[in-house]
Amino acid sequence: MSETSIFETTASNMLSICFTRRHGKQRTLALFMLLIGCATAVFLVLASFSSTERRLTSRILLAGNVLTRTTDLAQQSEERAHKLLPWPVREKRLNAMCKYNNKKNVTHLSTFQKRLLYKQILVNDKYKFLYCFVPKVACSNWKRVIKVIDGYITDDDTHSKMDHHSGLVHLSDLTDKEIQYRLKNYYKFMFVREPLTRLLSAYRNKFGGKFDDFIRKFGKNIVKRYRPGAGPSPAGDDVTFSEYVQYLIDANVAEMDIHWMPMHELCQPCVINYDYVGSFENLDEDVEYALAETGANEVVHFPKRQTYYHPTNPDMVEEAYSKVPEQYVNELIAKYIMDFALFSYPIPKFDYSHSIKSTNKSDFVEGFH
Repeated sequence: MSETSIFETTASNMLSICFTRRHGKQRTLALFMLLIGCATAVFLVLASFSSTERRLTSRILLAGNVLTRTTDLAQQSEERAHKLLPWPVREKRLNAMCKYNNKKNVTHLSTFQKRLLYKQILVNDKYKFLYCFVPKVACSNWKRVIKVIDGYITDDDTHSKMDHHSGLVHLSDLTDKEIQYRLKNYYKFMFVREPLTRLLSAYRNKFGGKFDDFIRKFGKNIVKRYRPGAGPSPAGDDVTFSEYVQYLIDANVAEMDIHWMPMHELCQPCVINYDYVGSFENLDEDVEYALAETGANEVVHFPKRQTYYHPTNPDMVEEAYSKVPEQYVNELIAKYIMDFALFSYPIPKFDYSHSIKSTNKSDFVEGFH
């Protein structure tokens, strides 16, 4: 039997076990443990095979709409929408998943991956911590906090527009020796968010008519590629959510904008041994914990949300994705499967009874977050 045939048989058997329905009083616990087992198996497969076989894995994941058979996980997802498992539990699962990763330290990263990682990590020498920022996960307010600590600004509230470039030290600004010292000795943390919610938040923010540079750089090409009859030079200022989802599915991860690049690609949690991974879903408590661990809570507080701020909530997520063709959502989940697995987010399930071929931009852009 060829190597590919063995791979197909193994993957098919694995998925058959993972997605078989369970019944009885312990169904919820059993399904959740099966989900973690499935994610671990998927990670092992993805980490062990060539790019061709990775594409085959994705096709197997989608074959027969296997993700649609996880109906009982929908209730679990809804129940945990605002509360993840405690960090010690998530940490153990993250470490267990990372054991199957063939990239154990920064020397195993490509030049591009290492350059991106070091650019995402912000340095604070005063309190000796490293923060890897993920766009659409409260990173603007974390940058404000760091600027207040370093004396670049005096107000950590959110009255003024955030300058994402000045007053911040990135790990990439340092020498190799300085980088290695800080990676070894500084407190390291990052924050994550439910993957599909983060992607919708990015859509609302960047294609909500607010950022002309994103419309020019991405909007025109998205509309031209995914909208029949768009013509050779579309305006690109009316990208629908369904078109955006199709673009994400087809995009090369290495060429993605950081606002929708997978979180694990930005911060490499299997390479960097983070002391803490907080969550957007439990933001208030988690930021207080992180600040207390660094000691910075004595000199700065995390900014409160603006009164006009309307974060992307579970109802918006349900409305947006339930109107996208189910096949697209399944393919999108497969694309971001490692974010779900590494950070202990359950696979979501949506009601597709009202699914349409495209979604109206105006339904989801209000609030831009």
